[in-house]
Amino acid sequence: MRNKMWAYFNQPVKMLYLNRLIMMFSTGLLGLFSVVYIYQNLNGINGVLYYSLLAYGLMAISTPLGAYLMTKVGQQNSMILSMPFLFAYYLFLMKVPSDPWFYLHLSIVAVVLFKSFYWIPFNVEFSNNGAKNGHSGSAVAVLNSISYLVAIVSPGLAGFVLTYLNYTALFSLALITSGFAMLPLLAVKTKKEIYTWSVLEPYRQLFKKANRHMIFAYLADGAEGMVAILIWPIFLFQLLKGQYLQIGILSTLIMLCSIFIQQILGRFVDSKYRQSILPVGVALYSLGWLMKMFVFTALQVFLVGVYHNIALILVRTPFDAFMYETHADQGHYVDEYTVLHEIALALGRILMIVVLYLLLQVASLNLSFLVAALVVLAFTYLNPKELKHHYESQRN
Repeated sequence: MRNKMWAYFNQPVKMLYLNRLIMMFSTGLLGLFSVVYIYQNLNGINGVLYYSLLAYGLMAISTPLGAYLMTKVGQQNSMILSMPFLFAYYLFLMKVPSDPWFYLHLSIVAVVLFKSFYWIPFNVEFSNNGAKNGHSGSAVAVLNSISYLVAIVSPGLAGFVLTYLNYTALFSLALITSGFAMLPLLAVKTKKEIYTWSVLEPYRQLFKKANRHMIFAYLADGAEGMVAILIWPIFLFQLLKGQYLQIGILSTLIMLCSIFIQQILGRFVDSKYRQSILPVGVALYSLGWLMKMFVFTALQVFLVGVYHNIALILVRTPFDAFMYETHADQGHYVDEYTVLHEIALALGRILMIVVLYLLLQVASLNLSFLVAALVVLAFTYLNPKELKHHYESQRN
């Protein structure tokens, strides 16, 4: 069955999978710990929020520029050209202790350029090739399974490196590993996409009535991610009293108990159950955030983490499949709507960072999990069937 499913995917998709496998291992080494690193070097939680606000603010502006570069050089070359900026990002992070403000700002510039030049062509190619023939759910399931597969190894390894070595060793390992991610990109043969919107057009599209539900879902996706990416790692770091190895091993065990479900759910998403999975997953995932408000021990972190990851699979598999199908159904406009998606994500993240800053001035980290639980409910607004009759008006 697995070989039959793998046969659905063409060569570009397989190479994109291999690229993501290596990249996820590299970035997974940092995972929880990059936020902790910024937390330690940039004046606590407010420093983390400032760093993220600046990064995603620049992302919201630079994303159309990444699309223009893709038009000039093609998807393959754009992804390859993005990699030196990722290397620079790791190098700047290594230098942070000598001058935190200077090198963290340089790292922001580097990572924004990397993401601007990498994610647009990647998502365009995945929409063009992975969402065809009604197998977008399986395509996303494979992609998510890859992320969980590397997440079994990378957190525990990162915790070991930080316990017995230091952050410089961790960033060096991530840098070396990410270099190998360029090799699969050399084999990705792409059909060139032409980005036709003006610089301001994606920002106009954000406010079009026809796009309202789609944008609302993307804003919520970006907003919820900020609690998962920024707040949860710091919460764990404080709860487990800075024990890097314990944090890493705990994260590894959580992922190990989650990965076996992913492929099964991917097949359901490609079936008649697709529409019913997302709201169920959203309800369960929202409940998981509420449960995290009452976590006080490592055992509770593990149990709630496993539950939350299973619920996340029920959300992300159909949600991402819907997203790629929505973009792919735009035909020639797949790159334009990919840009719109990335901008909406960045704006959702910016809004959540502002909310978190105001909230954490008067409340504990736990209360941010309640905000995430509420925001997640908006994921159900992404419904390709409902959007279908709007496509022509979206293009005007």
